Amino acid sequence: MRLNLGYALLELGQFPAAAQRLEQALALRRPGDGCAPHEAHYLLGRARVGMGRLEHAFASFDAATRAQPEFTEALEEGARLLHQLKRHEDAVEWARRLVRLQPNAFHRILLATELSQCARHEEALEVIGQVCAEEPANVEAASLRFGELMKLQRLADALQEMDRVLALTGPTADLLVNRSLPLERLGRHDEALDATAQALALQPNRRDALVNRTTILLAQGARRRPGPRRRKGWPPIPRTPTCTGP
Repeated sequence: MRLNLGYALLELGQFPAAAQRLEQALALRRPGDGCAPHEAHYLLGRARVGMGRLEHAFASFDAATRAQPEFTEALEEGARLLHQLKRHEDAVEWARRLVRLQPNAFHRILLATELSQCARHEEALEVIGQVCAEEPANVEAASLRFGELMKLQRLADALQEMDRVLALTGPTADLLVNRSLPLERLGRHDEALDATAQALALQPNRRDALVNRTTILLAQGARRRPGPRRRKGWPPIPRTPTCTGP
């Protein structure tokens, strides 16, 4: 009864009252009373998130997964919360548990994101590559793969991936700005400027596009600017004739 009331209060957004009822349900739980501990801990975690008590909320999700190790909803909430708390190494482990239970695109993207946050870019690229292989039209996965390739300085591969994303979705200002980045680093300044101009045509005065355009123009100017001229020497000072004796 308390569990049901706690759930109803949670759905109404009355988080402190919901947390109180759920804590009571856990404290007074008896065998056979219909209070499943993993569900009570999970709902309590959600109520604590609503109250902004994030560390306590994670403890509740952790308790839920201890009571029911295959409780994917609690694992997902716990992984998201660890990301929010910037505990990325821990989030990697929770995401791995999810991938083992349900190796779908959503869980692999979650794992790749946390690996990237830990600067484990090769591992992230391997995980996200599995998603791209299984779901070539998954734009989120392709965009994440582009980001990992850029971080690994694999610029030509990153450009190829961004062109593939553009072919899937059509041009957007975000994608065109991203496309200009590997082009600029590859020294293909005219193409980078063209991508930036297309982005500005779709979204005028977009700040990052304007900054990119300035950066590209400066790089282009530096490449074309001639080297410093060698300064001509001063003309020699005339020497006074030396007088010689008779």
